[in-house]
Amino acid sequence: MVGLTVVASGFVAAPSGASDVFTGDQLWNQQWEILDGWNRSSSPVIADIDGVAGNEVVFGAQDGLLRAYNGDGTRKWTAAAIPGVAPGCNAQDTASAIDSSPAVADLDRNGVPEVIVGVGSTWAPNQNGSVLAFDGRNGDILWQTDDARDTSTIWTDSPTLDGWCEATFVTPAIGDVDGDGYDDVVYGSWDFMIWAVDRFGEPLPGFPFNNDDTIWSSPALFDIDDDGRQEIFIGGDSSPGGLFDHTGGVMRALDWSDDTVSELWNRTVNESLMGSPAVGDINNDGRPELVVTTGEYWHVTCNAGSPDCSPGYATDHSKVLAYHLDDGSTVPGWPVDTGDSITASPALGDLDGDGDLEVVVGSWDDRVYA
Repeated sequence: MVGLTVVASGFVAAPSGASDVFTGDQLWNQQWEILDGWNRSSSPVIADIDGVAGNEVVFGAQDGLLRAYNGDGTRKWTAAAIPGVAPGCNAQDTASAIDSSPAVADLDRNGVPEVIVGVGSTWAPNQNGSVLAFDGRNGDILWQTDDARDTSTIWTDSPTLDGWCEATFVTPAIGDVDGDGYDDVVYGSWDFMIWAVDRFGEPLPGFPFNNDDTIWSSPALFDIDDDGRQEIFIGGDSSPGGLFDHTGGVMRALDWSDDTVSELWNRTVNESLMGSPAVGDINNDGRPELVVTTGEYWHVTCNAGSPDCSPGYATDHSKVLAYHLDDGSTVPGWPVDTGDSITASPALGDLDGDGDLEVVVGSWDDRVYA
């Protein structure tokens, strides 16, 4: 039977300056802490970034600096995330804020991993968006994308575009989209586009794919048909009056073949899709599924009196959705409702050791469900 059970509710604050923090039954022993820049939403990644034994920690911040630390908390390097700028966007030779969480991969298979991250933020005005790859050994910029478009008036508050290329908020996904044996970098942007670039930062033929609205959801990659190429599964926003002409969000599956990007399937909901999809066989039917959460934009906007929708329109704002990867059909028993908005991404794992995957997700009702 499908259902979500509360596994955590509320929180207990630790005393100021405490090193050991009790949360539930878990003892957390603080090893070190860093006071270095305002990190708004760039989650740290733990990975071997230099090809030498041992893991490092990498994260971004609003000052536009990507920071790498050794496992003992000493600084390894700091790099300024200076974006590539597309023709028609304002010139920029300073760093852009980092909301994106980094990804780490050895794209060129030379034994030295790269750190790949998106830049740009809604909190830092008058900056261009881009995706950059850094040398994991020293933080040198290896490449910057320069294809983002200007689609917004957010920084000028006028009828005309503001002149700044849109940001990439999502965490790039790494995988072989075109089947050439090398990993590619896949991401969505606030410029409405879904991009796949090769190990040199150049767009794959056929990209970008037009989502027709902003993208906050990081993609998932999976080779659903065993053809040696990974398909792209990504959620995005959707607004009335555009090419897709839908108020809410859309989940898409994309396939690359013969220099062409085609849509395998799409599913719409009446709320934006801000969570990132997780992939696994959640019902043991032998078919991998995709689990994704929605958002809160249309729930808030419609209830505030938007002319695009009526109050109460966005009934999907509290839903956890599950689709079969191969055809996008809804998994029986899903979606599941938490009762409040969800902007966090789901996680899949076998919590009780019975061989079945559970779905864990946090909700705006101050609860975590499984």
